[in-house]
Amino acid sequence: MANHFNKSGDFYVSALDGDDTSGTGTADNPVQTIAKAVLLAEAAGTDYQQIIVGSGIYNERITFASAAVQFSTIEADGVVIVDGTGLSPTSIYQGIPNPWTWIGISFVNFGAIMTHATNYGCNFTNCSFKNVSLLSDNQVNNASTPESTRLNFTNCVFENLVQSIVIYYIRGVAFTDCTFRNCDPTGNKGTSSGNTYAPFYRRCVFSADSGSIITTAGNGRTPFFESCIFQENLRISINQGGFLNTDITEDLINNNRLFFAGSIIASMSFNDNITGSGTYNQLNNTMPINATTSDLYIRGPIGALNGAGGLAPRTAYGFDNESANPLHTTGGATWDNITTSSLGGFQISSSAVPSGSITTAVIDQGSIKVVKSIDAAFTTTANNAAAPSTYPSGSNNHNPVRYQYEMRYGNTTPLTGNYSIFEWGQTPFVNSNGTGSGDQLFDTGSYTNISARYLQLRITLRSDISGSI
Repeated sequence: MANHFNKSGDFYVSALDGDDTSGTGTADNPVQTIAKAVLLAEAAGTDYQQIIVGSGIYNERITFASAAVQFSTIEADGVVIVDGTGLSPTSIYQGIPNPWTWIGISFVNFGAIMTHATNYGCNFTNCSFKNVSLLSDNQVNNASTPESTRLNFTNCVFENLVQSIVIYYIRGVAFTDCTFRNCDPTGNKGTSSGNTYAPFYRRCVFSADSGSIITTAGNGRTPFFESCIFQENLRISINQGGFLNTDITEDLINNNRLFFAGSIIASMSFNDNITGSGTYNQLNNTMPINATTSDLYIRGPIGALNGAGGLAPRTAYGFDNESANPLHTTGGATWDNITTSSLGGFQISSSAVPSGSITTAVIDQGSIKVVKSIDAAFTTTANNAAAPSTYPSGSNNHNPVRYQYEMRYGNTTPLTGNYSIFEWGQTPFVNSNGTGSGDQLFDTGSYTNISARYLQLRITLRSDISGSI
């Protein structure tokens, strides 16, 4: 099957179509794991290598062993999840002096984001982190090291990050346009040499349950918050700086402008009805536009509010049995071999495995709008076998395999046109002949955005993604 990687690089990875034994890392002959691609990049021995990673779940620990290759990139081409379940040790990076950059990748279920053997960090852009305990379980870097070697996060989303057992220095960590939900990102409650050295937050958003402590440090120094937004009724606890179990209030911000320059407190409203959101997405971390949040979007010059990895306003649907839910039969959807249960979400009927589908009711956006992204949540215990995808791996899908949906659209109803295939989480485009950008026949030579008032989706759930190539 011909390759359909959308991005260009030096080495290519495909969870389903790759082979670590015979793969050479080219787009036509990718390897199967990120770790193998890193070995190939290090063997090349030159800086600024680019590794392109196709859709899939990668249950692996990536270790960087050569200091000779620096400033290289690992970038997602599709939905890429690095899952730490069952790994030992549960960290994704063993640092050496080679600051790499990760782009567009989700990390879930790790004990630590990284383990460091030296004082060097790396960069994460448009990444998400869910159910990760620590930033690092060892020293990140000294305060005197240059910015290029510290730990940098840009336009990232963090959920359930609790830095609770670190006993080493964590210094020179910078967060820009990031979102934190139910996190204690600078927490350092260790003893002995435990120290957090002035982490820096620029244009970040913090939300948690009322009364939660969202930043702590046992022996740490006060972090700096520039133009950040705090949800109401949050607290901080820092030994140095005098903030001991202290409410974050307007008075606290106004009286400590050195540490809270340009920051505000605001009400927030989240898509918490997405109860079936599972492990592999951040949909419930987005904010709709409503009476509570509209003012925040207007006055908050925060990249995380509108960035690709942040709280961009979205309409989100769960699996509730309600007339307002276009995914449910009560709301007008049609189910084919689909069921719900106490597990939450939608499942394939046991008698119909390997596939089932949902045809949604027609969704009225209220006016003609450009469709920028449509995403889905899924949970699976069968990595690279189960996902929302129109086709299993094979001649009708891509190399690498894509997680796809079908959609038709228009400005009047009823909708009568054909369904086109698109890719979850990506901007949908169409060719002049109506071929969607998630279709392997899509021609990237000439295409346009989709603008429409009415949308209708057909979503196929599969448990046979890892079929024959």
